[in-house]
Amino acid sequence: MLLEIEELGIAIPPSRIYEKAAIAALRGPSKHAPSLSSHQDQMMQFTKWLSLIPPAHRSRGPRNFSELRRLIFLAPLTNMLLIIRFAVILASKGYADTISFQAVPLIMRFTPSDVSHQFLKDFEKANEEYWLKYKPSDASHMSRKTSTNVRGTAVRGLAYSGRLSEALALLPVSGDGFRLTSYTYDILLRRLRELKTPGYQKHLRLVQELRGDESSVIHDKNEHTDPVILLADDLSMAAEFGTGPAESPSHSLAETLRSLKHSLVHAENPPHPFVILNFMDTYLTTTGRSRAITLLRNKAMRYSHRSTALFVFSEMLYYRRQGLHDEVIQTFVDHFYLTGIPRDDVLTRYQRIENLREVRASADEKSFRVVAPIPRAWATRGKVWPSVAHCNLVWHSLVALTPDDRALERLYAKLLQFASTGTKDTQPPLSLFSNEIGPLPTPPSWHTKVGSGAFTPFIRRLMYAFGASRGAALLGDMIRLGIKPSVYHFTELAGKYAKWGDAPRAFLILEKMEAGLLRGESKQASTTNSPASSSTDEASPPPSPPGQYNFPLPDIVMYIALIRGFIVSKSLDAAEEVARRMENHPMYSYVPGQDEYLDGIYTDLASLKKS
Repeated sequence: MLLEIEELGIAIPPSRIYEKAAIAALRGPSKHAPSLSSHQDQMMQFTKWLSLIPPAHRSRGPRNFSELRRLIFLAPLTNMLLIIRFAVILASKGYADTISFQAVPLIMRFTPSDVSHQFLKDFEKANEEYWLKYKPSDASHMSRKTSTNVRGTAVRGLAYSGRLSEALALLPVSGDGFRLTSYTYDILLRRLRELKTPGYQKHLRLVQELRGDESSVIHDKNEHTDPVILLADDLSMAAEFGTGPAESPSHSLAETLRSLKHSLVHAENPPHPFVILNFMDTYLTTTGRSRAITLLRNKAMRYSHRSTALFVFSEMLYYRRQGLHDEVIQTFVDHFYLTGIPRDDVLTRYQRIENLREVRASADEKSFRVVAPIPRAWATRGKVWPSVAHCNLVWHSLVALTPDDRALERLYAKLLQFASTGTKDTQPPLSLFSNEIGPLPTPPSWHTKVGSGAFTPFIRRLMYAFGASRGAALLGDMIRLGIKPSVYHFTELAGKYAKWGDAPRAFLILEKMEAGLLRGESKQASTTNSPASSSTDEASPPPSPPGQYNFPLPDIVMYIALIRGFIVSKSLDAAEEVARRMENHPMYSYVPGQDEYLDGIYTDLASLKKS
């Protein structure tokens, strides 16, 4: 029928119903193995039907094409030609960014260089033609944006698979019009050091130059912070729960599951959130299912509020690491009373999430949540009070979801108001006859209305937008409100100065922090070997008035951030001075081969010396 309509020259209006026809074409014959010709017929039918779906701007909401992905990417036999065809068609419909992160790494890893190179050209051309046809005013910007995503994903996929020469060939050159993220450059640098292919020192210098050139690098709002600082920030929040070590007791999924089932219901030895988070990640990646994760959630909820809070924090942290900020907010609202966060902003976002969930359900698309909905029978259990760490994660996600600098300024003003009064607005008097539902107060056990961790995402974004002076002003706001900045806030500020080559200001901060070592604060110094050590009491007020403020002691993350920043700004003398201070620290000493991250920093430092 379709062929007959096409032969008659009748235009076929796009419709989502044709997606079901494409799915049916993929399922194909079920009783007998198809012949080569039937494979070709199947591909032709699939291509024709999928080409008739509506473009992205006519869709009622975000699409993820879960059933098509399942049939294509989870098939027993991986059909690379089908994956290429699927990706290019979706790019032509405006879904390039939706499919690129799944299709591009696979195609880069498992196809010859000539095939993968042609795919990238076809994919980017299809995306560009979509924007030129439907939104020509946005075509230039969106083409560059997609090239950054696609080329970055391709470079990372090739780097991971050891095809470094092909990855290097995709780096930006003058006139390309696109840039790669610092995250992509960092992965390529690490793989070059690990594999040590012939001429790798020359390639290291090339990648380092591109990473330091503003015309070829994007310091993403969430990526521009060094990964070790982000990890330390997560450990800082997790420290609030007073759990065991962050390392899993076993590499076996089954043994880890048994251990978690036991430790979640034994208050004397609760599991570290990282152990739960890593189990979620490994289990989902390995099995593609979420049954065991849901069973753990149910067990935690049946046992106590404390175990519930611990598990839900781990789930929220998992979503944040995956960039699923809507899921962070949805999980918070599902489990906790709305206190310690800007209620109206969270509820507005939550309503959008619920609307999108209805759209996805009508399209038979799966949720991104890693656990099943809470059983209705448990409604009598009610919600629980959030901890400072839960609320910090909500502030992190609200910042990540804030689209522009003006909106970020408004959100920061709300944070300041919230930190001083406990709510975004003046709390109305509680009355049985009032039509307005007043906000809940923060738990009385909290020393301050918000935790210091709520300011962390703001200092990153505000410095990214307005410079380091804004970060210094933010720290002043915290101290004025009686909220003690942690070592990681000073690390962000000093690291920014180092990246700009402003050694005097960076060293001024470091020297004030090192003054505690000269005062002989050995008890605190003995705990700074862990990135999380400086924040176990993050909501406590500073012990001294602002004029006599005692800075936190520097930890190894602080030294690493400064060395990395000075390498970026090519400030060799300053980088070497920080390395010397770190080596003279009573707790830190660099031993080659014991820490991959430190090895990489010292390798970059050596390369900077030679350049």
